[in-house]
Amino acid sequence: MLPEETFCMAPWFRVRSDGPNKLRPCCEWKGKTSSTIQDYQTSNYMQDVRQRLLDGNKIKECASCWKNEDAGLSSLRETLTQSIVKKQTLNKSIVSHLLKDNIQRTEVISADVKIGNLCNFSCAMCHPLDSSSIYNRWIKSPANEFIPTDPNYFLNVKNKTQQDLPEIIEEVLQKKSLVDLQLLGGEPLMYKLLIQRLTEIPIKQKKRMRIEFLTNGSKPLRASAEKLSDFKAVNVLVSLEGIGDTQDYIRKGSDWNYIENNILEFLEYSQTSNSYLQINPTLQALNLEGFPNLIKWCNKHNIGMGVHGTVVEPDYLGINVVTKKFYNNIHDKLKDSKFTLGDIAYNSIGLLERMTTHNYSSQLKDRFIRFIDWYEQDSKLKFKKVMPKLYDDVHNI
Repeated sequence: MLPEETFCMAPWFRVRSDGPNKLRPCCEWKGKTSSTIQDYQTSNYMQDVRQRLLDGNKIKECASCWKNEDAGLSSLRETLTQSIVKKQTLNKSIVSHLLKDNIQRTEVISADVKIGNLCNFSCAMCHPLDSSSIYNRWIKSPANEFIPTDPNYFLNVKNKTQQDLPEIIEEVLQKKSLVDLQLLGGEPLMYKLLIQRLTEIPIKQKKRMRIEFLTNGSKPLRASAEKLSDFKAVNVLVSLEGIGDTQDYIRKGSDWNYIENNILEFLEYSQTSNSYLQINPTLQALNLEGFPNLIKWCNKHNIGMGVHGTVVEPDYLGINVVTKKFYNNIHDKLKDSKFTLGDIAYNSIGLLERMTTHNYSSQLKDRFIRFIDWYEQDSKLKFKKVMPKLYDDVHNI
């Protein structure tokens, strides 16, 4: 029986690439990053990380997971354990081999790779490093308080992003032990070369590999999965902020009717394949009003929901822009509401209480209002109509 801490005890098992020179164990990691897989796996620093974990230390680099677990929430560490180890995606003999101290650790079992910033959405809480659409909008926009003033900002973004497949994809695909690959963007399903490259993987390797796309749901999910049906599983995590106009307002470029149809088509496909779909919202001021409706919609269609977290940057889109009265009203609406994640049913009020600390700030609220005025200059949907209660709250009506 493998220890539940397997992935934390051996952080070279998996690698996350957020771009050049940014290799780390996972998206929650708060420690040093590496420039190459070799350095990431064999450096003295990473060996020390493993030893500290083996000694039972709750290391500061992993503080986010410990904090979530102490609050009764599912941490990324536990999620990985459940999806990779407990569901036996891993070959246990490989893991046992990797845990030995006397081997050179060059294997990669799990990888998260950020392909680039190519994206057809320009979401309210996003930025050019994750969206080419935002890059194109911002670079044409007059100087203002919501765009960085650094004269080299856009050049740096351009240097850190690319339209073609990053070299790290080829590097991880060459790892014979790779069984779990998550692909992020931008919007990964916009990269035609990516899908083509995945279809070229030898069938023997496909049969033991799980592919997971973190997607905005705007591209045909079922069609992509069917092209990759030789893989052990093709899973999708869809980033939604709400349903209907709430989704379309926050994620500019979204068409809710089309996205809903994509999701339901994939759900039908998943009934006869070894695949799953999960909804991933991010709690923020703009989706608080519609959050209860998103939970109802997920429950209606028996879709699991894994909340990314809360928006803390930019801080003027976080929940501290709403008054205590508004926050309490949402709290009351969630009183009897639950959502599922995997095999666990979560109390929605508990989620709100554990994931957020509400501390109203009039300064943030004022900046939020200025941001909305700027954000919706090229929006067909308007804040006042889509989120009338939130509008009244921030305008003290």
